[in-house]
Amino acid sequence: MVSFIPAPVLICELKKTFKELDLVNIYSYAGADHGFARTGGGNYDKAAAEISDLRTLSLLKKALIK
Repeated sequence: MVSFIPAPVLICELKKTFKELDLVNIYSYAGADHGFARTGGGNYDKAAAEISDLRTLSLLKKALIK
């Protein structure tokens, strides 16, 4: 099976690149694979999806509600 998750070395490089930018947050969800937040999908991970959804809603509230 082909994984859509970037190689660990690439993830480290991305984290280093964006570490100083306040507008960028990079999160990893242990054990979650590509499409983990798609309800009903083969890789659905409820716990990771709930955390991701809360983070997304928080970001949208900050950006859109002022």
